[in-house]
Amino acid sequence: MRFIIILTFILSSVILTAQNGWRVFEYPDEMPGDIVRDFSICGDSLLIATNQGFIIQTPNNREFYDTADGLKQNYINQICAKRDGDIALIYNSLDSIYILKPNGDQIGVAFKNKCLSNYAYFSLDDRDNIYVNCKNGVYLLNEDGLELVFNEGNLYSYSSGPDDAIWGFEDKKLYKYKNGEQDVIIGVNDGSTSKIRRIAVNKNRVVYTNDKGELHSYTPNNGFEYIRDGFSIISNIFLDSKDRVWYIKFGTSQNPAEPKLTFFDIKNPSTEQSISKYQMDLDYYHNESMFEWRNQIVRSIRGGYMMANLDSEFETIKKYDLGDFSVPVLPDGTIGTMSRNEQGNQHFYKNGGLPYNLSIAAKGTNTANQQELVSGGFGSEVRLRLDSTNFKSGAFQNDSNSKRNFITWKVTRAQIEDHIQNHNSAGYETPTDIESWPAHGLVNEGESQCLAPFIDVDNNGIYEPDKGDYPQIRGDQAVYTIFNDLRKSNQRPIDPVGLECHLMIYGYDSVNNAALSNTYFISYTIVNIGNNTYEDFKTSQFIDGGIGGFNDDLMGVDTVDQYIYSVNHDDFDEGQDFSDGFGQNPPATALVSLSHDYTSFTVTDGDTASKLSYPYNPQEKANYMDGYKANRSSYFTNSFRATNASQASGVPTKFVFSGSPYLSNGWTPISDVTISNENHLRHNAGIASSYHGTFKPGDTIYKDFAFTVAENSSTGLYHEMNDLDNQVQTIKQWFTQKQFESWKRGCIAYNSVPDRDLTENSSFKLYPNPAENYVKVEFSVDQKSTSRVEVFNTLGAMVRSQKVSDNREIIQLDNMPAGIYLIRVSGSEVNETKRLIVN
Repeated sequence: MRFIIILTFILSSVILTAQNGWRVFEYPDEMPGDIVRDFSICGDSLLIATNQGFIIQTPNNREFYDTADGLKQNYINQICAKRDGDIALIYNSLDSIYILKPNGDQIGVAFKNKCLSNYAYFSLDDRDNIYVNCKNGVYLLNEDGLELVFNEGNLYSYSSGPDDAIWGFEDKKLYKYKNGEQDVIIGVNDGSTSKIRRIAVNKNRVVYTNDKGELHSYTPNNGFEYIRDGFSIISNIFLDSKDRVWYIKFGTSQNPAEPKLTFFDIKNPSTEQSISKYQMDLDYYHNESMFEWRNQIVRSIRGGYMMANLDSEFETIKKYDLGDFSVPVLPDGTIGTMSRNEQGNQHFYKNGGLPYNLSIAAKGTNTANQQELVSGGFGSEVRLRLDSTNFKSGAFQNDSNSKRNFITWKVTRAQIEDHIQNHNSAGYETPTDIESWPAHGLVNEGESQCLAPFIDVDNNGIYEPDKGDYPQIRGDQAVYTIFNDLRKSNQRPIDPVGLECHLMIYGYDSVNNAALSNTYFISYTIVNIGNNTYEDFKTSQFIDGGIGGFNDDLMGVDTVDQYIYSVNHDDFDEGQDFSDGFGQNPPATALVSLSHDYTSFTVTDGDTASKLSYPYNPQEKANYMDGYKANRSSYFTNSFRATNASQASGVPTKFVFSGSPYLSNGWTPISDVTISNENHLRHNAGIASSYHGTFKPGDTIYKDFAFTVAENSSTGLYHEMNDLDNQVQTIKQWFTQKQFESWKRGCIAYNSVPDRDLTENSSFKLYPNPAENYVKVEFSVDQKSTSRVEVFNTLGAMVRSQKVSDNREIIQLDNMPAGIYLIRVSGSEVNETKRLIVN
């Protein structure tokens, strides 16, 4: 057994996470096993028990231990470290607790004969006492055996908390243990006769939920306090040092939203932040481990664990809310909600619901191997089961310990003007989203040096808001986010296309232009940041939902003016789920393409008999994007349900429901049929695609859309479509005449690399860059023989590696495909990454 020297708990300023964003450690790259069973903290060390050994992580190091190091088994259920270096382990199928000594010895302490169970739980008090919580009581762990402390009932959970004591519960009582003894029994006095269900503590308070779904707090000074309800169906709870309660928030039968990691401040319990299961692979089936370590929150996920600074913005969903709009923008690029029934993130105009979900997808054929790759689609809605191909938030990073910044930014024109005038004035505070604007990426993590566009007042290539620099936005209000499809994960087996996407939602507060006030704009910047060249490259807008209550909505396409419309089937729009309907004479909406013609428009409503099932795999999604049904059979004009030519009354088409129900040209709705859930005649999920041809590494596509709502000025059926068409013409003419400045991203174009780093103290430089046959790496100081130069492609695979022998190294690039690469130099003197372009 290796001597556990790492448990010297050295204080260090090096932290493995950044101020903002989650850092993720996943199997197989950074985890020996794919299940985290338990965490323990001792000094500056974090211990992680897994199904393949355990990890000891310090602020600047990580070590793995398994049976090769002398452990009895690899599968460890529980772990606890004492300050003297002892580590207590409960293996998955052994009858003893083993105390692992710093010299490698292991002392077995039988526990199943006393605990009457295969499971027990550890806790450590401030005097280095390890308590063992068993099915039939609480014991103190000694090398000589287990010493019974309390045997009345089952103590389901306990942790160290107020008064430097261990706290737990049973039935309607809180228990407090200190100095190895039961110290106080407190009967719950919160005005409730309900039993305690879950408990969490920090150094100041105890919080618990009861079987009425209420959350209460207890402090030694203030006694019991009611906090809030809403905990009828929850996971375990966790209380951090900032008095924030964390839990997994599940949906209900009335609101079947997807589970989310959610937290709120006890002082403001009605305001929550949430992180969706499908962004973080929350592992609430196997384990719900959560801990706080060195001012960081640590949480198990499926396949590993994640951590972030407690002062981070975790997931922030900002809303565009000029005029009558409320438009949520999610960090993964989704506009709207992840689920139709997800309360709080609906897409609204006035009080009526708009399409639940607008999101982008891309596909192309890799010219090197003719493999077709697909990314994106209907956000993260579970009914479409597209997790494996969804985008992930943040800029591309080559580091497998990826930081995931689940953040959107919101900036107004008024804030910018105030910042320009007052950035150097005494007492001025820069707005948070101007201060944290993602102008520059984390180069050492493999991100691009320049990301979000900004106005560089002194033209030095560095975003410095304190010197007057500010975000470059369009409109009077803008919401911005960055997302990509290059996240490596054992939960995402589908090969990515290799995209980094930038999204800006913006609009104008125009009281003199009704069409402009009823419109917001969508601007995409799509970058091929991978190494693949694609032919037949396409992007698509996935549109899910319609007008208010969605069960009686129709979708269609105007192929002349290039817009996708949604319209109510009758003159009255009922409400549905958490969306109020528009009532009498509802409006119509359009998604107008301002930059590229649509090359197909397809619709799916889930009817498998008509081959219109929702796309459950990448191939089905690609088929819809190409203008076909899920099984790649054709649509036919005037024969939406036909599955072959013999059933059709028309000819094959790639534009479904083209024409106008108002003008009665093209496809027209059946006026005497009631559209409802039962007969599947509604068609409210559409895919509108555009063709881009060849898409090379470093290439960029700019896409612009307008989403506009036309009020109904008449009482006739479908007359709102006439209003909509007129409004589309107005918006298209306005956009064509508008003179936008080109996006300014500072020191780097997407298909080039700067000749210097943002940091003046860079430890090495690359030249030539871009390069063809070779690149030189020149160091500012001589390197030791332990240093290495490694070259990674943008999928994270190492393609070159060599030792450093001097202050200059030459890396041969022969036979390397053209594209963007990451050069990483690591050793005792340097640990830095830079981007390289190979022509």
